[in-house]
Amino acid sequence: YPAGVMPHTAESSLGALRKFASAAPARTVVEGERCELCSISLSSQHRHLLETPSRKIVCACDPCALRFQNVIDGRFKLIPRDARALPNFQISDSEWEALALP
Repeated sequence: YPAGVMPHTAESSLGALRKFASAAPARTVVEGERCELCSISLSSQHRHLLETPSRKIVCACDPCALRFQNVIDGRFKLIPRDARALPNFQISDSEWEALALP
């Protein structure tokens, strides 16, 4: 092998995988918050679904959010995580009602 190049071994691959896994950000579990579909404890970075018939926002774990989006006759819609502020945005109550959003 050229100078400074290590041969590829299972041990070096495992070490790289451990380093990658340990660098992943930890998700903190929020005390008392549970998935409203399966009741598992939720992290602080959990997903949300819009229950369209009732216009209710539902807290969900990642597996349930992905499983229930756009199924059951469109009952749940996945709410994107990339929300953005709209400074100076104004809408009347009647316009808001016409959008049929919660």
